[in-house]
Amino acid sequence: SSVMQTNLKKKVLVTEANSVLGHALLNQLKNNFDVIATSSFSESTQYSKCDLSNKHELKNLIMEQKPMTIIHCSEPEPYKWDDSPERRQKVVIEGTRNLVEICELIKDHRPWILFISTDAVFEGVEDAPPHPLNRVPCPKSDYAKSQLKAENILRSYFNMGILRVPLLYGDHPENSVAQLVLKVLRKEKFSTDNWQIQHPTSADDVALICEGLIIRKTFHCGFHGLWHWSSLEKYTLYTMAKEIAEVTKIPDHHIQAKNEPLPNRSQDTQLDSINLVMMSIGRRTRFRDNIK
Repeated sequence: SSVMQTNLKKKVLVTEANSVLGHALLNQLKNNFDVIATSSFSESTQYSKCDLSNKHELKNLIMEQKPMTIIHCSEPEPYKWDDSPERRQKVVIEGTRNLVEICELIKDHRPWILFISTDAVFEGVEDAPPHPLNRVPCPKSDYAKSQLKAENILRSYFNMGILRVPLLYGDHPENSVAQLVLKVLRKEKFSTDNWQIQHPTSADDVALICEGLIIRKTFHCGFHGLWHWSSLEKYTLYTMAKEIAEVTKIPDHHIQAKNEPLPNRSQDTQLDSINLVMMSIGRRTRFRDNIK
């Protein structure tokens, strides 16, 4: 446990922590790190409100707290994008630019920024998945374009990492899988996509990977890069809903399949996770075992 001693109470700032991944990160990191959790959109006892697009507010927070690492969750829930796309885009793009500019002002112990991005950056790519790290992204949706812009802004800051992940689920109401569970449990008729291949990945598994990367960074100060992580399981939202019904022992005749291709999307954006596997960082929990 000397690794943990080294990290004892070093500060980690988690942005947009009021999300499925943010929630998992707080649980994973709280024992070994001093975690500061913020959200641009909401405030509670667990999250302090800090609008990333407000540079003054963000600068005060970073200069006062002096985090060792910033896990920048940006906008991890694509389905929320439709609420207020301009506002969310501003938080993702300007927020990332603000983070980089503020961290560059810090003379010693500049924070390491780990940005959580998305497999959706490959939604317009013709090549067959799984997508390796060197494949050129081709985002189509506003959500994916914003995430790729944020990645590119971050690349100008040497002390950074980018982790791309697929659809995440976990113990937090605000994610598409939790919404799907609610629909199944309501037993009202609904139809859902049966065309696009999803790789539902546990937010707890991704939080464990983030901790592994932070620990690796503690021992190798030049450690930086781009990583992919994904479950190997394949579902559509429809087959996920059927699985949820089976596990919760609910009849599934109210669940209907939509088989039409989705516009502007490739059918499968699976990520190739080989580099993290080779670093022995990672864990894969079966979807079925996590919904019990």
